[in-house]
Amino acid sequence: MAHLPRHVVPASRENEEVDEGIDSESQANRQAKIKRRLRSKRRLTPWELAGFAASCVACAFLLNKIGSAQADLRQVHSQVVEKQEQFRVLDKHRNDEKNHLAHLKSEKGREQLLAERGYLRPGDRILLFPIEKPAPPAAD
Repeated sequence: MAHLPRHVVPASRENEEVDEGIDSESQANRQAKIKRRLRSKRRLTPWELAGFAASCVACAFLLNKIGSAQADLRQVHSQVVEKQEQFRVLDKHRNDEKNHLAHLKSEKGREQLLAERGYLRPGDRILLFPIEKPAPPAAD
């Protein structure tokens, strides 16, 4: 019944007179409970408040450092990805040049290159002579 508003009367007490003393007593109990609850909540001392503020500042500082470190990592990662792409392109170019060099070392490849550049007409033949190295002088 303490939870019911003052103007609501339960059906069982409809014909009875409402005792104002009970209501004022329950209201006094409620107020006392509220006062006890407020008194039981401990307030922070200035040192505790200063410690809390210092920890907030330290957390903000650390979060800022973490954020900047993450930005640096993202930048380095993008540079790594860029260099890997350059490496793939250069590696492909190197392999192409190695294949071209191997092709030029073969007789057929040399003939094909000379024909492409206009130095050799179709049907012409290339005669290659070995270069003779002079014999070393004999030691007496």
